[in-house]
Amino acid sequence: LISDELVKDDTIYQYIGIKENLNKKNQTNSYKKLRIKNTDFYHDENIEVKYNEDQNNLDVYQKTPFARAYFINGGLNKININFIGLKLDEFDKIQSSSINDYGLTGCLSFINIKFENVEIKGSNGACEDTINLINSSGEIKGIEIIEAYSDALDLDFSKININNIYINNSKNDCADFSFGNYDINQFNLSNCGDKALSVGERSILTTNEINIKDSKMGIASKDGSIVKVINNNSQNLEICLAAYKKKQEFFGGFISVENFSCKNSESNVEIDKFSQIKTLNTMIK
Repeated sequence: LISDELVKDDTIYQYIGIKENLNKKNQTNSYKKLRIKNTDFYHDENIEVKYNEDQNNLDVYQKTPFARAYFINGGLNKININFIGLKLDEFDKIQSSSINDYGLTGCLSFINIKFENVEIKGSNGACEDTINLINSSGEIKGIEIIEAYSDALDLDFSKININNIYINNSKNDCADFSFGNYDINQFNLSNCGDKALSVGERSILTTNEINIKDSKMGIASKDGSIVKVINNNSQNLEICLAAYKKKQEFFGGFISVENFSCKNSESNVEIDKFSQIKTLNTMIK
């Protein structure tokens, strides 16, 4: 396990170290707890929560920078979750750490959660990640994030199907996937400060359609990851596709695109000797 070579029942296991238990009793001194659907929901004192059980709607309001909330251990089904953060003009004043005492980088995190028929929205997230999914599974109808202080969406160690992801205006990456298997029907990503779609650490991601515009980089596959795209429509990018090795313990990245269009962009591809990009049945090395 520690050497990163454990495969059991066709599942790759990754050692990520030992962390303090997020459910430990003394955390309740600073975090409030609610039971929502079939899971526990914790939030700190600078988060305001409005839950309408009859309408299956949860609103989470961030009152100060880096205030956080998270779901842990359970299932969520038939619920709309809306995270409302701070306004953009307040972000430049942020001086706090982007990671809290429990190792959370997300304003709103989902840890060990089984999803079914869930919709998630986020805006003005003043954290390293606005929405973070960790070690979770199931199906999500849609994720929509606007005005992210840093990364908008981060998924780690998960196996997730998502019908639609819409992200606009993220100061860093719009969508970041690592250590997992991800099936996304459609992406709509725009105004991403760095990568629109970043896939790393042996992840496999497939998508029917991805639309990207006005961003630094389109799709990046790195460190042993595989990205398969049927339709890619991009415009106004510095780099359309990038595949590379970032960490020495991994291989390079692989991208396959059946229908590729990238208009008004400075460079179609960026690739290193460890990686491959295939567009329109032509291998680019």
